[in-house]
Amino acid sequence: MSTAAQESFIASVKEASSLLTEMEFTHHSTIRKGYSTYIDYKRKGTMITFMFGPSDWHVEIQIIIGARKYAFKDLLQIPSIHHWVSSNRYEQRNKRIIKDEIIWFTKLIQFALPKIENAPDKI
Repeated sequence: MSTAAQESFIASVKEASSLLTEMEFTHHSTIRKGYSTYIDYKRKGTMITFMFGPSDWHVEIQIIIGARKYAFKDLLQIPSIHHWVSSNRYEQRNKRIIKDEIIWFTKLIQFALPKIENAPDKI
């Protein structure tokens, strides 16, 4: 992958930021470390990080609520979120479009946040 993919990732997150703004998130930082890029959005008590880079070049997310951290695999451990993901699978078109991946993850965040923000600490 190239820096063009990184630029596409950054632009795609910016385009999807209106959905994050609706959830009262504001852009906190964009950090590039070599070919890896981390974009953080925050609101009171919650931070969302979009990640992109080597070795697998997939878009990834991490949600931090207080001291609790949730990667995608952690979210899948919550039955209602697992069901949502199963029912709303991301389908890649003929050509990979990073923007579509970002929008899918943002919709997942919209669904998952109420479940995990109000959940007990032992999820």
